[in-house]
Amino acid sequence: MRRSAIAVIGACALSPAAAQDFTFPQLDFVVANNQRLLDLTGFAPQRDFASYTFTVEWQNPLMNGAQSSQARFGLSTNFGATLINDAGSLVSPTFGASNTSMPTTLVFTGDFLGPSSPGFYNPFTDTVTPSMPALIDVSTGFFDIVAFQTQSGTSASWLATLTLHEPEPPETDPEDLGIVDVGYEGAVPVNGFRDFTQEQIEEGQTLFYTFTHPGGPITIDTDGSFFFIFDNPDDTILYLFDTAGDLIALNDDRGLDDFLSEIRLPDLPAGDYAVAVTGFPSSASGSDFVIDNSSESVGDVVVNVTLPRQPTAFTDLGVVAEAGQLVSLDTCGSDFDTELGLWDCKGTLIAENDDSISDPADLCGGLRQSSIGDRALDAGTYFAAVSGFLTNHFAGFEAIVEF
Repeated sequence: MRRSAIAVIGACALSPAAAQDFTFPQLDFVVANNQRLLDLTGFAPQRDFASYTFTVEWQNPLMNGAQSSQARFGLSTNFGATLINDAGSLVSPTFGASNTSMPTTLVFTGDFLGPSSPGFYNPFTDTVTPSMPALIDVSTGFFDIVAFQTQSGTSASWLATLTLHEPEPPETDPEDLGIVDVGYEGAVPVNGFRDFTQEQIEEGQTLFYTFTHPGGPITIDTDGSFFFIFDNPDDTILYLFDTAGDLIALNDDRGLDDFLSEIRLPDLPAGDYAVAVTGFPSSASGSDFVIDNSSESVGDVVVNVTLPRQPTAFTDLGVVAEAGQLVSLDTCGSDFDTELGLWDCKGTLIAENDDSISDPADLCGGLRQSSIGDRALDAGTYFAAVSGFLTNHFAGFEAIVEF
């Protein structure tokens, strides 16, 4: 898999938690005659461990020719698969071994299987979470130690301590992963403000843009982007994530012959969000902000975040109801075929009606006039639009008449 380089807009660093060790109780046993005399099993905490230290106070009480250099041990799971990153399950002491029968301290150290990828970048925290496989069977925490003395006819006494070490917190500088913090964090204002950022993008890069949304309709697009790839010079892909890294929406092409991207949501809850934009092709896994980006695009990327603009020309009807009262709108008595649309102050489309007969209240009792009846609305400012037949209403105060 090709890992993206990432440009990030708006971030702050957090300190990672310290790693922890787990030490088993001291083990006292004898390994004799080149046999698996004792197979020690137990349970570790159910978390990941990156390395181990196995310390042995070794001695040859019978002085029968056993040498500390002949000491070996193995560490495995209950599935029988070795966890030691070595040629085999038998591991030599890291230090302390000698070709004598004198007591000594043996220390076995080693690493378990390491990270499978550089990790996942979070644009909200400016931290990298490593992707680590389970180093101890996380469903049971099971471990298995096998001790050996390799020379036949000899034996030795082992007083051993096993310590498992958690991975050290990553010290990765985001720039080491190709991440560039361009120093911008946007709070999208209300009432039709169109905020944008323009950055240069390189091959394989993903541009992240973080913003705070007040809630309601929102449009995100890449109008103004310009770069070259194959036959589609301005081919972008947009992704929208929440703070947990879950993918909310994506868009590749806005239209059949329009390769720029647009995400239009009628009612996005208030909160913090991250937008990612790439060239084509790329794909998202749906979680952890992960995007697999194989784009070769180079050029300028523009990300626009737009909230609907409230109408500037309207008739103010004043206060039409008190708290707790139901509100109704109708065009009863009009001499043409009408349609009604109703929005809140943020541009969220609350209701629309063509023919009153399709409204539960049916205030006009016919097929040509319109009604939106008996609505319980929160206190606030609302906008209504009256138009003719064949009108389509959309979030963002849009009423489009078909001709």
